[in-house]
Amino acid sequence: MRLQQTVEGLSLAAIVYYVIGLVAHAAKAGKTGGLAVEPELLTRLAIPVVALTVLRLLRRVRRRLHWTDDDSTGRNY
Repeated sequence: MRLQQTVEGLSLAAIVYYVIGLVAHAAKAGKTGGLAVEPELLTRLAIPVVALTVLRLLRRVRRRLHWTDDDSTGRNY
């Protein structure tokens, strides 16, 4: 169980890292394209939003997998 939690934590960190990288590249491209965007500020503001979103998605997946494993009737909730 601890190993699974460790892997989930590392997965969360890796996903957030890559999504924030994409946000940073998009913000820089937007600034280059003429948008009034500060890439560094947008990237910093996106970190908690991305982290919470990924955390919620991982919890939802874990919950669905848990429900599927525990459901002996064959119904999916």
